Amino acid sequence: MVKEDGSWNLDLFRIWLLEEVIEVIMGIPPPIPSEEPDRIIWCHTSSGDFSIKSAYKICKGDEWNAKDDKWKCVWKTLGPQRVRFFIWLVLKQRILSNVERVKRGLAVDPSCFVCGSPIEDILHILRNFNIAKDVWSQVITGNRLTTFFSLNLQYWILLNVQDTSVIPDGGSTWAGLFGMVKWRLWKNRNLFIFQGQPWSSREIVNNALCWATQWYSPSRVTPSGGVGSPLEEQAFESMIVFNTEE
Repeated sequence: MVKEDGSWNLDLFRIWLLEEVIEVIMGIPPPIPSEEPDRIIWCHTSSGDFSIKSAYKICKGDEWNAKDDKWKCVWKTLGPQRVRFFIWLVLKQRILSNVERVKRGLAVDPSCFVCGSPIEDILHILRNFNIAKDVWSQVITGNRLTTFFSLNLQYWILLNVQDTSVIPDGGSTWAGLFGMVKWRLWKNRNLFIFQGQPWSSREIVNNALCWATQWYSPSRVTPSGGVGSPLEEQAFESMIVFNTEE
């Protein structure tokens, strides 16, 4: 394939290949015997090695920015890792509401099984459903109420998870409580569908406040803004909260 002078053996190529293919080969430097053997490389990284990060960036195109602050604020939210992951899924609109299930070909009916609303999207489950509204009305204070029920999904999430103000007499940040309430509303929806035993709005609020309080403590906030997670067991009325999150 390569002559003694290090150039391509074009005469040999012309026996087997079309001229347009040979023109492409001519634009590629021939291998140098003194260098390492040729190997397959991934052209989207500087090292030539494949990475999930680079592949994801190609798939998402201009929509993806690894340094976008909106993803950072989600993972900094005080609370169990499962709740932060849930917030991330909500922000990515990956929660399997009936609308999303229809999009994926998993269902044909996008309506809400609980209240009969013709559309059950993420905002319906977590904010606009009548039980969700009742829950939020018990924890929303101050000026949050003016825009809380009118924002679009992304802005609603980002505005609230970045609100680190401490709620009155609650022993928690608003962002922490916001995440816990959303998580509990999703769990409550699934309890109704799969077990037929949903919690009352008051039980949802008490549970969310309990967990948010357990996770918020000035002594557990590290200098970097993270949260330490010592093993804790604390009785809370008739409920035991046993934190084992890493």
